Amino acid sequence: KEKEKQTKLKEKVEKLENEILLLKTQNNELEKIGKLKMSGVFDIEKEYNELRIEFEKLKNDLLIELEQVRTIWNERWEKRKTQIDDEWRAKIKSTDLQALESEKKID
Repeated sequence: KEKEKQTKLKEKVEKLENEILLLKTQNNELEKIGKLKMSGVFDIEKEYNELRIEFEKLKNDLLIELEQVRTIWNERWEKRKTQIDDEWRAKIKSTDLQALESEKKID
């Protein structure tokens, strides 16, 4: 009877040892998966940061271009405005001269 108890205990011990070994194996696998996932997270974070830097550079380049376009537009507008003003002054002078000549003819 004692031997039977020892055999059962030995079987339980072996069964528990096998379960422990299985749990250790599963734990190692989970650790590997966890490391891979963390590695993936770091890769994604690195890629995000690189894209963010690229976005900021493009945004700054576009702002510089926009400012250049504004400057060119303002310069052209000022030239055109001056041209229009000059044309109107010339027309007014011409009209004034014609009016004066007409008055002289009437007199």
